[in-house]
Amino acid sequence: PVGLVLMFIKIFGEDDEQANAGREKARSEIEFCQAEMLKYLQGTEYVAPVDPDSTYVGQVIQFESTDLDGNPVKSEDLFKDNEITMVNLWGTWCPNCVNELAELARIHTSLQEKGCGIVGIEFEEKPIEEVEEVARAIMTANGTNYPSVLMPADNALLNEVPAYPTTFFVDSTGAIVGEPIV
Repeated sequence: PVGLVLMFIKIFGEDDEQANAGREKARSEIEFCQAEMLKYLQGTEYVAPVDPDSTYVGQVIQFESTDLDGNPVKSEDLFKDNEITMVNLWGTWCPNCVNELAELARIHTSLQEKGCGIVGIEFEEKPIEEVEEVARAIMTANGTNYPSVLMPADNALLNEVPAYPTTFFVDSTGAIVGEPIV
């Protein structure tokens, strides 16, 4: 409506009584929209931009966790056989995460013979017991053929990730070798 009002003003000129009324209406609508946006933004959490290079490169991803079947897993065991491992943080609640799983499975298959791999780290907003069947079904439906483990508790590096999916590349020791893809 604001665009139409502004077009109306342009057509009828500035001195016209209708144009003045149109300007007032547009001004009122703009002020209303601004007030509504401010109300909405008051409840929004802001994430400060970070330079991924300075934040992550060189840090080591190290953890102990479990896979979706409850088996214990150590990061060093997941990374040691690969020159480079793609570490993909994802969740069943994240549509973008789920949408990329099939492609990641294809990539994993082609990269394995070149000394590279993929590891998924699954973060859930609900307790895993409530979503483990869903997670397994999503992975199966997408042909996910690489290990996926639960987000380790109290891991300062992984817990500071601001968005999902986020992907890191690490060497065989778990050291991050490039900028994350967020």
